[in-house]
Amino acid sequence: MKWLLMMVFIFCLQNDILTNANLSPIPKFYKNYQDPNSTITLLSLNTWGLPIPHNDDDERFENIRNIIKDSLYSIVCLQETFNSKLRHILLESSFDFYNIYSDHTKNRSCFMGLIKMDEYGGLFTLSKFPILDEQFFQFPIAKNSSLVEKVAHKGLLISTLIIGEIVINVVNTHLYAEENQTAGEIRNSQLNYLIDRVALYQSTHPYPTLLIGDLNINGIRTPDDTDNSYKEINLNILSGCTNLEISEPMKTSHNHPSNSYYNKHEPQQRLDYTLMFNYNTSDIKTNILMDQQIITFDGSKVSDHSGLLTQLTFNKPNTTTEHVSISENDALVFPNIQKSIFH
Repeated sequence: MKWLLMMVFIFCLQNDILTNANLSPIPKFYKNYQDPNSTITLLSLNTWGLPIPHNDDDERFENIRNIIKDSLYSIVCLQETFNSKLRHILLESSFDFYNIYSDHTKNRSCFMGLIKMDEYGGLFTLSKFPILDEQFFQFPIAKNSSLVEKVAHKGLLISTLIIGEIVINVVNTHLYAEENQTAGEIRNSQLNYLIDRVALYQSTHPYPTLLIGDLNINGIRTPDDTDNSYKEINLNILSGCTNLEISEPMKTSHNHPSNSYYNKHEPQQRLDYTLMFNYNTSDIKTNILMDQQIITFDGSKVSDHSGLLTQLTFNKPNTTTEHVSISENDALVFPNIQKSIFH
């Protein structure tokens, strides 16, 4: 049995691995579907879109379709969109409301072609504002990872968005999911890789950067909790990020009692985050203020995760004295986007 699993895994790696994918731009999607001066809301949701039939998929995927079609959110960062049916629904439901940069119609076959997975580690970003660039980076696969995590090809999807006079980077990510010391170490490794990649990306896209997604790090501590991964990451790896506390009464984003998939035998956890990388660029003086809350979609069956809703407020530059400009790199890559729109 162990030999069979190894052969399956080797087959997946040989046919599916996608590391530093620089995705093709889709010029026709450079649209504003929302007034850039209005309130900006950002939804992060782990969709539980596993590649095999699982827990009311038809009903849940239809509810996710309605969330997208309601078009209540300015930017949507989804995780676990492995399922090809879910991705088809998302694409079909979003063209009239959102910009999508990546080609999420692509599948990679796994387990001898029996399962179809996506090519971006389950990550899917939608924006009502033009997407200048988007790149996916797969986390290096740790030798002691579980087979499921190895096949998932998790990583980070970085998108550069134009919101009126402001340009920002949005990093959508999903970290290793198990709860043990080894998992904590793998997550630490993944975050170190993520920070290095974000720094490299910022060298050519020098804009304020948000980190969004399912970090699989429990932010709700209990006295008998022996998992130190959250503390270690918070104090060391993510010390360069601003973490906003969620106001009471709801801090739980996974396994909250109001969730349809609540399990009283499992702990309540906060696993989902919106963080701000502290940046220091001389030509951009935009500040972003964030307000967060957990949302449960009125109790509808959606996912084992609740959504994390973040409201962004931009302290815009004084356009009479300061200029926000697109980087030289982006100007070369996207000659059809004129610097003049950034003053």
